[in-house]
Amino acid sequence: YNDGDISEWTRNDVICDYGDSSISYKYDERYIYLMVYKKDFDFDNDVLYIPIDTTYKSGSSYDEANDIKFDRAADFLITINGKDSSRIQVQERYESLRSTYSQNVYGFDSYLEGNIPDIDSPKFVNIDMILQTATALLYNDNEALADVFETGKLRYGNGNPESSDFDSISDFMVNGDYIEIRLPWQLLNFSDPSRMTVHDDYYENYGVDFIQIDKMYIGLGD
Repeated sequence: YNDGDISEWTRNDVICDYGDSSISYKYDERYIYLMVYKKDFDFDNDVLYIPIDTTYKSGSSYDEANDIKFDRAADFLITINGKDSSRIQVQERYESLRSTYSQNVYGFDSYLEGNIPDIDSPKFVNIDMILQTATALLYNDNEALADVFETGKLRYGNGNPESSDFDSISDFMVNGDYIEIRLPWQLLNFSDPSRMTVHDDYYENYGVDFIQIDKMYIGLGD
């Protein structure tokens, strides 16, 4: 659980160790779990960045909004920035909402020349979900765009059902120098985590198709 209980973690779970910071990793059929250690972490003022690389088809080694560089091209970027501004974003080429619902949400066809994001685009965008309301079905009304909900915004809270302050939809919890994060596989564009299949490049396939991967990469910076 993302409840701040670090006794659940062992040295065998550590995948990155930089001395004064580290990342540990676990998973099950529903979620991946991360525990980040940052010495003297100040939750109210410090910002942590966790890039994730899943697909070799796309990704960027630079995030222009925050002016930060990564050691390898990343598809997703987790930003831990206090209780209200923490989120996971996706590189715009790998944004599933855009690939499927760009006309409904943004008012343009994402597959037309000039609208296709570059493979190495440095833009990381929020992960949103289309709300299936009546406006989403008004295909002939260019002024009626569908509403979206940001599913990538991380909710702070205690995810342990035995806790008195249990929050079933919480995503992360901080305990001193430790941050526990819980992410559903689908948020990382996994189609079947048991087979390690993820979404392929949308713009090579004109929609959603799948590829199999054998590893993913996770980093840490501030």
